[in-house]
Amino acid sequence: MRLCSIKRPPACQKFDTNKIGPSYAVEIRNRFELLAIEENQEAEEIWENVKEIVVETAEKHVLYKKPTRSAKWISEETYVIAEERRRTKMTRSRDEVRRLNAMFQQAARKDKGKYWNEECARAGEAYRKGNMRELYQHVKKTRTAFMARQATIRGRNGKELDDQEENNLDEQAEEKRLELEPNILDDEVVRAMKQLANRKAPGTDGIPLELLEPIPTKTLTSLCQRIWRTCKWPREWKRSVFIPIPKKGDTKDCANYCTITLIPHVSKILLKIIQKRLNTTIERELPEVQAGFRKERSTRDHIANLRWIMEKAREYQKKLYMCFIGYSKVFDSIDHDKLWKFLEEMGTPLHLVQLIRSLYRNQEATVRTPYGDTDWFEIGKGTWQGCILLRAAFNMYAEKVMRNAGLEDSSIGVRIGGRNINNLRYADDTTLLVENNKDLENLILLVKKESEKFGLYLNVKKTKIMLTAATTNISIKIDNEEIEVVDDIIFLGFKLNRDGSELEKS
Repeated sequence: MRLCSIKRPPACQKFDTNKIGPSYAVEIRNRFELLAIEENQEAEEIWENVKEIVVETAEKHVLYKKPTRSAKWISEETYVIAEERRRTKMTRSRDEVRRLNAMFQQAARKDKGKYWNEECARAGEAYRKGNMRELYQHVKKTRTAFMARQATIRGRNGKELDDQEENNLDEQAEEKRLELEPNILDDEVVRAMKQLANRKAPGTDGIPLELLEPIPTKTLTSLCQRIWRTCKWPREWKRSVFIPIPKKGDTKDCANYCTITLIPHVSKILLKIIQKRLNTTIERELPEVQAGFRKERSTRDHIANLRWIMEKAREYQKKLYMCFIGYSKVFDSIDHDKLWKFLEEMGTPLHLVQLIRSLYRNQEATVRTPYGDTDWFEIGKGTWQGCILLRAAFNMYAEKVMRNAGLEDSSIGVRIGGRNINNLRYADDTTLLVENNKDLENLILLVKKESEKFGLYLNVKKTKIMLTAATTNISIKIDNEEIEVVDDIIFLGFKLNRDGSELEKS
């Protein structure tokens, strides 16, 4: 039997955005001045024309990034010694090979020491200037821990899937008459472009954000406006690339991966505009206890709120029972049909609901692996990980769950300052607060029951209970599995003690 190695696909070429010269911007402006957008032209056709101009102009004026060496510290002089050693090995002169090998090892060690001294100096300079991005890049180079990559995964039945066709990763993963919202303005497009970050990996189109910046605003506005009016998105804008990042545990288990999702940067312009239009509904409907991804609110606010509640409970000599709920694959579990219904019930303009629904309809994705990209597969449920609207969509979905559970109107909770508080939320991180064992158990079971109606399932291993009273015994089970009682908890990135003290940042 003859064995052969798995061939890796050639690395895709990427434009060097640090070398975009004025000639690119000049030709882009000239070519787009000549681009005529017809009144009845489909958004798909407009996007293909825009993409063709950008790619052709970039290939003419912008260089591709050069592949980097794996051992970046080796100098050209050391490579000369290595090449001479390679040629000498062919002559079978062992003594000369040993001499050259010793020279190479000595030169390589010297190069490596010099390289890391310079890296440390550059990292120190970046820290001194407050350039956190550059500092992170230098520190990242020091993290070289090996992480095994898997060519196989395990299916739901536990069987390993190793054939490329059998290794089907997609296993893991009526219109109303609309009253159109006001047209998109040039200022909205400009504002959305400014909010997008440079130096980010492109989506399936391969176009970095820096290549979009010279495009005339009126062209981008016309493209977005066509989608706005027809609710038809270009197919490429509905495609995403999943980059699996292994976590701790068995790398053959898909549950031990998180994903980074890449989508076309140009689609983010319209998504930002929709997000801005949605903010009015979101701020009106979400309660004060939900601080996740809302303007002028952060994790610090809820950390301070929880510590204040714990302090007041001690001041009034009240026992405080807290349950920190963790869900399983929460963002992948959202039912699309229910989401559209909830958005309409909460007063979201039907035009915006239809735009989001059209975006999620027939979405496709591929998983990028070291051995190439998988076939495209359709996404049937869950919120699109790379979508800017993800946060708003989930907040509204979770709010419907909590409303059905009746938390806002419930008398169960902690009464402080004349106000009853029974939960604090930051997106999917939910903390339940009560004053006795029985109320906590009832509240947990109520939230569990309502969550499951909407496809959200509590993860007992992630769910923790913490009490301010050290001598209190408590035992609460979910599906015959007991919830762990802890003395400290990682709450929104910070480690909190049962007495309310903030120990350290996680």
